[in-house]
Amino acid sequence: MSESNSTKILKKPLPNNPHQAPLYIVAYDISDNKERTKVDKVLHNFGFRVQKSVYECRLTRAGKKQLLGQLEKLGIESGHIRCYAVLSEKITKIGDIPPDFDDEYIYFVE
Repeated sequence: MSESNSTKILKKPLPNNPHQAPLYIVAYDISDNKERTKVDKVLHNFGFRVQKSVYECRLTRAGKKQLLGQLEKLGIESGHIRCYAVLSEKITKIGDIPPDFDDEYIYFVE
């Protein structure tokens, strides 16, 4: 994460939480700008963007049901949305990966 001249962001690990909600990857391929914007607005409320059309979401059963229900109500006609359960929490990252904004860390802005 970049720092501005007056802003400093500190990343501190949170304690392990064995009861953390499962991780899901939600990816979409939608050609219509209006539909894509609607999908993005819904996903923004449930997770963090990791690529232009990919989100990581920690979802309980109820949260997953709510997310999928909201996405289905959009009636997407110009593409599709996929939701994948990540069965392993061991994620390998290769390359210049931007910092995570996830449940394992708490961020302080000074």
